[in-house]
Amino acid sequence: MSNKYFISALLSFAVIASCNPSSNRNNTNSTEMVSNGADSGLSVQRELRTHDFSGTYGGILPCKDCDSVKVELVLKDDGTYQLTELHFGEEKDTVKNEGDWTFDEGKSSITLTGVKQGSRMVAKTYLVANEALTPLDKNGKAITAESGEDNVLTKQ
Repeated sequence: MSNKYFISALLSFAVIASCNPSSNRNNTNSTEMVSNGADSGLSVQRELRTHDFSGTYGGILPCKDCDSVKVELVLKDDGTYQLTELHFGEEKDTVKNEGDWTFDEGKSSITLTGVKQGSRMVAKTYLVANEALTPLDKNGKAITAESGEDNVLTKQ
């Protein structure tokens, strides 16, 4: 009978030893790191959102100063972009831009910052819908093509 008490005591000790707070310290710290302040939550949300929209978008858009513009937009997971615009007309002109992009959940839009337009730096905003981007004007309205053509960049 004393062996039963000894085995029970030994098992109880093993259970208590496995619950030692020092062995749970890493779990507590990793939970703190995830929930420590709003910034951690925002970075996790940002990673999810950037991953949802990252990729290459392309299309040919109308142009008021040229015949048309072939656009390739690469949205990267790290929140940066590469924008290449090939303007067709009397002269072919290629404009390349790089910078940061953000997603506005309330407006379902993506904004590119630091886009060079002539001698100015501007932001370009696109409405996000069905794996396509529609250019928006400075008032947030969709830019429509006069010819009635689609005015979208589709995900490649």
